[in-house]
Order: sequence, then C-alpha cells, then structure tokens
Amino acid sequence: MEQDGTRRSQPRGLPGPSERKLECRTSVSQRVVAIYVTLSRKSAEAQVKTVNADLMLAILKNARTGNRPWPDVAFALLELERSGAVDEDGRPWIQRAEVESGYSANQLRRMTKASLFRDHLIRTEPILAETLLARPFSHFETISRIWRLDEKKARDLIEGQYPNATFRELYHFYDTMKKPGRGVIPVMAGKNAAKQFREKAISLFKKDQSLLFASNVAWEVEIKPPFVPFRYAKPDYYIVCLENDKVSRIEAIDCWALYNGSQVEIALRKLITVATEATFVSRFWIVVPEGKCAEMACSECDRLDLGNVGVVVVTGEALKWARVPSMEAEPEPDRRGLWSDEDKRRLRRPKRRDH
Repeated sequence: MEQDGTRRSQPRGLPGPSERKLECRTSVSQRVVAIYVTLSRKSAEAQVKTVNADLMLAILKNARTGNRPWPDVAFALLELERSGAVDEDGRPWIQRAEVESGYSANQLRRMTKASLFRDHLIRTEPILAETLLARPFSHFETISRIWRLDEKKARDLIEGQYPNATFRELYHFYDTMKKPGRGVIPVMAGKNAAKQFREKAISLFKKDQSLLFASNVAWEVEIKPPFVPFRYAKPDYYIVCLENDKVSRIEAIDCWALYNGSQVEIALRKLITVATEATFVSRFWIVVPEGKCAEMACSECDRLDLGNVGVVVVTGEALKWARVPSMEAEPEPDRRGLWSDEDKRRLRRPKRRDH
C-alpha cells in the first residue's frame, strides 16, 4: 500500500503470490532479486536482451567499500557476462568487475555461484528463499553447499531444526557432513563410488592389457593418468606406446560408473563427447559396468560408426571385451596430428634422478 492509500500494481511478468511476498520487502537486494526473476523469464522469450552496462557498472562501483549487498553485485556481474564475454576494451567482465568493485575474482565467483542457487530457490521454494535471504552471505553460501550434499538437511537448517545461528555452528555442521562415515551424502557417495570403480576397472584392464596388441609388437606400453591435460581430450587414462623411448601411439581409457535407469541418458551424453575425443587417439576404450549403459554404449558406437571406439564391460571381477576395434582402426576424421612434441612429452612423468 502506498502512502497515498493506492495499491501498488503487480509488475508484469513476475511469478505468483508466494514470490510477490519477496517483492514487498523494501531492501535494494530483494528488489534486485525480483527484477532479476522478471528479466530471466523475459529473456527466455526474447532471443536478444539488451543489458544496460553503465547501470551494471554503477552497481559494481566501489561495491566493497560501499557495503553493496552481495546479490546486487552478483546480479550486475551476471548481467554483464550475459551481454558478451568482454567489455568495450576487450577485458573479460570478471576482470573489469574486480577493478570496479574492489572484490577479488574468487570472491565474485563465490557470489555468482551463490546467486544462481538463490535464483533456483526463489523459483522453486519461495518461502525458504525468503527466510534464507535474511542471513549473511557466509551463512547463505555454507547452506548452499550443504544443499548440494543433502537437500533435506539443508531444508531443516533453513527451518531452524538444527542449531545454526552462527557461522561457526553452520560450518561445523557442513564440515561434519564431509567427513567419511558421517551420514549419507549423495554427491560425495557418488564421487567415491566413481573413484572406486575407476580403480577397480583400471586394475582389471592392466591385467588384461596383453589383449590390446599383437604379440609381435615391439612397443613398451604404459597405462597412466594424464599428468597434464591435453587440450582436446580429457579421458581418465592414456595408453602410451613407446618405441625407442619416443611416443609412437596414444590410446585413451574412460571409466564410467554408470549402470541403468536415468544414467543411460548421462552415458549417451558422455558418448557424444567420446565421439569427438576419439578422433585424437588411435583407439578410445570405454570401460563400463554390466547393464543398460554398457548395452547402449555398444549399440550407439555401431550406430555412430565409431570405428576406433572399444567397449569393455566389468562383470564381477573380470572384463568382457564387448566391442574391440582392430589395431589398424583409424579415427574419422583423423586429428592425431594435433599432438605436438610437447604434448607427447607431457604424457611421460619425468624420471627421478638418483642422488
């Protein structure tokens, strides 16, 4: 209600009643949130959105010394980056934002990451968002990290079901969740499972590596993780073939801890990446557990005519070589020539000198 007794009209494009609650708050921070939601929805309808760069830079100007609310700072930087990669002088916007705001790039990225979580919460859980927006940034950021680990516990924290009035209490809660054996943490459990599968898969692969090449080859074969990532391909391991102490052949191994159900879609997206990365190596091996993902990998490799991609299936404590390209298979197109001498040198760990 305005001072003259008239009712303030609802801005066009804003969501329903639960989100209108946020609009009624008077802080600059929350007005920016409401504007951001509006602009985000309109941008989905318009192919091109004009960003007022001068206004965004004004928001960033002396933001640190002026105690500008962090959602305003994050909003301004995200808007600038949506307008293009660089400013009028060719500088990335993150560098320009550092100069203007007084915050470091790391601090700014933390704000934008937290801001994306805030926007998600406003769209999906407006009541929780309203409660959380009143907390300091350090609290907000920590709860967003907890949300990624265990959404239910994060909800309980926001609703005050655990002691979390201070940052120390919150961080202790977060730190406890990260420790092994303390509760169920879906994200970390998934990462641990993937690591365990990689270790098991590569151990079995090394036992069977004599099956990779004909018995009469004179290569020395090393299977190792990349010490320095290659620009165009990032598999879990490389098979490096050495002849006269020089790299003469490179193959790749990627281990997928993917089984059935919704993971089939994840496996398909990974396979699309493999279709590109396989053009930089002689052969590319996918190692995957037995199940629907393994079946999909084989069938899609055939459909996409990936002649140099092999599929190896982990069945219990053994490997099943389900799809085996010949040693003479070549990538199509063949981009192996893009490996420089320096790239090949980096595949090898420097030998230690004896003292």
